[in-house]
Amino acid sequence: MRWRVRKAFEYAIENSLLMVLGAVIALIWANLDADGYEAVVHPLHFAVNDIGMVFFFGLAVKEIIEATAPGGALHSFRRASVPVIAAVGGMAGPAAVYVVLAMMAGAPELLRGWAIPCATDIAFSYGTVSS
Repeated sequence: MRWRVRKAFEYAIENSLLMVLGAVIALIWANLDADGYEAVVHPLHFAVNDIGMVFFFGLAVKEIIEATAPGGALHSFRRASVPVIAAVGGMAGPAAVYVVLAMMAGAPELLRGWAIPCATDIAFSYGTVSS
């Protein structure tokens, strides 16, 4: 029994399922008890946004530099062109969907949040690709 639990935990870690589970729990919690969610999340705001994100983007930059350095997987323009196009599409697509949904909902005040789906997609895709 202990072996199965360990294998399940390793599978969850390797496939970034804990991040997905955390996002689902946070989404449900924020919608059911906004005040309780805010009371827990607000003290963590600085640590996550100003410290954690620095390390996340630092790691992403390190990966890009290693991949585009001579001998790296994306060294030539030809090798890097498809991932660059995919990255632009991966950011423009979610932003466009967000903007369209905000306009369809008749809530132009939400348009300032267009970058949130981009950042979320980046975090989830990095978690799954790097595994």
